[in-house]
Order: sequence, then C-alpha cells, then structure tokens
Amino acid sequence: RGTITTVEWINPHIWVYLDVEQPDGSIENWGVEGGAPNAMFRRGWNLESVPPGVEILVEGYRAKNGENKANGRTIELPDGNRLFVGSSGTGAPVDGAGR
Repeated sequence: RGTITTVEWINPHIWVYLDVEQPDGSIENWGVEGGAPNAMFRRGWNLESVPPGVEILVEGYRAKNGENKANGRTIELPDGNRLFVGSSGTGAPVDGAGR
C-alpha cells in the first residue's frame, strides 16, 4: 500500500511508482511493472486511471533480487475498484472485461 508518485507510459511496459511508508515511519519508493501501454488501454486504462497522489493497494510479485520493484497483478483504488495491471499469462481477464 502506498501513494502514487508517478506513472510512466513507456514501452515495453508501464511503471507505477509509489511511496510506501514503513513501520519505522521511513518512506521507500517502489516501482510496479505493468503490461504494455497498448494492452493497458485495451483493458480500459487511460492516462488518468492512476494519478499521482492517490493511495493504492498493489498485488504482485516482488523482484527476485530484493529490489523495491514488483511485477504487478492488480491495483486497488480507494473506492474499491480493482484494475488488472499485469501482462498476459498472469490470470489476465479478457480484454475489456474486469476493468
């Protein structure tokens, strides 16, 4: 869970960066990798889907090397809406469904 700082719509995958508060009060910046920009648009995302300043809950898989990076699966917005952020092969919904 963290607050979005920036979103990069670049090929080959989008990146959502967020500040995550640790138990000791320190802040760590995490990068969450999503699918290809075109795939995200087909799934209903747009440039305003995850704006900076919004707190989100991310489900995903942490980088094997322990860096503060993850391959995202879903992002839950404050209103409870869940957006699929992963690439195909990770339980992807049919494009256009389950936005």
